[in-house]
Amino acid sequence: MVNSGHFLSHKEKERREKVKQSKQKTSNNCLSEHVIKLAKTETVTVDEESWKKGRRMIDLFYVAKQLFCRQCKEALALINITSEKNMGYASHLFIQCECGQVNKIETSETHVHGKRGPQVYDVNTKAALAMIDVGIGVRQLSRLMTIMGVPGSSERTMKKRERELFKPMVDVARDSCHEAITKECSETRIATPGKGHRFTKGRRS
Repeated sequence: MVNSGHFLSHKEKERREKVKQSKQKTSNNCLSEHVIKLAKTETVTVDEESWKKGRRMIDLFYVAKQLFCRQCKEALALINITSEKNMGYASHLFIQCECGQVNKIETSETHVHGKRGPQVYDVNTKAALAMIDVGIGVRQLSRLMTIMGVPGSSERTMKKRERELFKPMVDVARDSCHEAITKECSETRIATPGKGHRFTKGRRS
């Protein structure tokens, strides 16, 4: 009976290990599909050791809300990061829980570009906006981030984000000019009330 009990215990252990591996495989496949979709618009680099180096720009509260295992609901620890995927200035952090589940944590929120456009990371669009606002180019921004130890974004990604911002910036400039003209006309009417003066030609004597 002891041998039989030991045999059953060992068999149950193997079964649980297979279930665990199957869940991990399914989770990794889902994560890969998500990364492939985002890769169409963002530059993706993968490195299992990169997360241990340099600094990151993260939405702290957004990250904090994700630090729970999707399977067992236990809190996750950043020290258990297994790998990182850089999506421009955003990152996917893959954190393994004690239960074995690998969880994907995004460091930035996303928004939709266009009516049916792809999901774009807020931090990449914000970086492009800052670059335009201070009057520097992609190379200068890249040098700045390199000195700070922040993994950089490719020129291709930043150019896409610049094009994303072009129409909104033109619309804002147009609205601003229209408001300025309207305000100036209104102030002019206040400064010179009435219908104005009529002038007539004098007659020669």
